Amino acid sequence: IVDEINADEEGYLILNQTVFYAESGGQIGDVGEISNSNSLFEVMNTQKIFGDLFVHFGKLSKGSLKVEDNMSLIINKKRREKIKAYHSATHLLHAALREKLGKHVSQKGSYVGPDRLRFDFSHPNQIEKKDLIEINQIVNEVVQEGGVVTTTIMTPDKAIKLGAMALFGEKYGDEVRVVQMGKRDNKVFSLELCGGTHVDNLSKINKFEIISEGSIASGVIRIEALRGEELDIYQQEINKRTHIWTVTTIAKEKANAGITRFYYPIPRDADMSAYELIDAIEDATENSVYGGYKCISDGNIEFSIRS
Repeated sequence: IVDEINADEEGYLILNQTVFYAESGGQIGDVGEISNSNSLFEVMNTQKIFGDLFVHFGKLSKGSLKVEDNMSLIINKKRREKIKAYHSATHLLHAALREKLGKHVSQKGSYVGPDRLRFDFSHPNQIEKKDLIEINQIVNEVVQEGGVVTTTIMTPDKAIKLGAMALFGEKYGDEVRVVQMGKRDNKVFSLELCGGTHVDNLSKINKFEIISEGSIASGVIRIEALRGEELDIYQQEINKRTHIWTVTTIAKEKANAGITRFYYPIPRDADMSAYELIDAIEDATENSVYGGYKCISDGNIEFSIRS
């Protein structure tokens, strides 16, 4: 413990109050800046120790800091907004899993970040593909309906009587925060005890998609999912890989048949141009069967094949 830190030094700041969210309940901690007119401390992570003591880890990039200095706090708002959307999506996923698979489903772990969500839960078997599709659809239907996310402070006993889900083994104080979101069949869709951050309206979650599912231990399943901008990027990459595989397969078949040239039209829903596909092929297929390629138009490529 020190009374002062100087420029280029890393350290942990403890403040009398903070707007930073400390890692808890699967949601990662905030990052941002703590500053005054003479100094700038860049927060790289926020943790909670001894129950409710918030610790800001980072590096002082300018000036010096001393005990009792007055500071201004700014979180990375764009990052926080993404985390909020993923946390609300996690609640919807939990509710959809319980609706489709049964009330035995309970959370065993989670990661909520600005880039993805991961949700571990109790279930004895691998989930069938048709059930995953339906779970995905349920979440998206609730998101598309929109609706305000509400939070209420009450006693733990009252929350449980209302049907709020609580984490097994979690210690709760005299008051808890109950988060309610979504409607389905004219009933509240998700009601959970949670101290994390959430969107104010479910429409802000945008598109949602489960991208992986599998067992990580006996009776424990892990699901990973994406939303919004991260989902768009993921889908574009999958789309690109699909086209590369298709073109490469065609080229090998043509080469085996003694054909030295073929044309590949870019589908209208490809979400990429012929030029972008050529760049992707060049990056992914060094020393391939291709002798060359050229764009006939933005939607059509002529490929020549090595003899």
